[in-house]
Amino acid sequence: MTVRWTVLILNLVAAVAFLCLALFFAAAHRAHAYSTYRYFVINDAVVEGRKASDGKPVDIQRRIEGIGAVDVYYTFLGVSAAVACVANGFMFFFRCARRSDVSPNPEVSFRRSPE
Repeated sequence: MTVRWTVLILNLVAAVAFLCLALFFAAAHRAHAYSTYRYFVINDAVVEGRKASDGKPVDIQRRIEGIGAVDVYYTFLGVSAAVACVANGFMFFFRCARRSDVSPNPEVSFRRSPE
């Protein structure tokens, strides 16, 4: 396997890792928001089932999840990093094409050796 294949594969693996990390961090934020909401309910800091002034129920758990818009930012950052890795891998792969003056066999060279 040549260096260009290795760099391409490593960049693709890094892209998948960035996507998985973005999903993991978004899920961790949702879990933390839910545990915070349950903590508030258990300690009577929030009353479940209350209605807003317009008569609609207040979804406090969703409001806590929305703090910082983490789902949007983590997804954006993860996808951006993955696109950068894929672009980097393919640019390296196509820019570093095989040279015609180098033989696959290291003992045989197409170049003239200086005498």
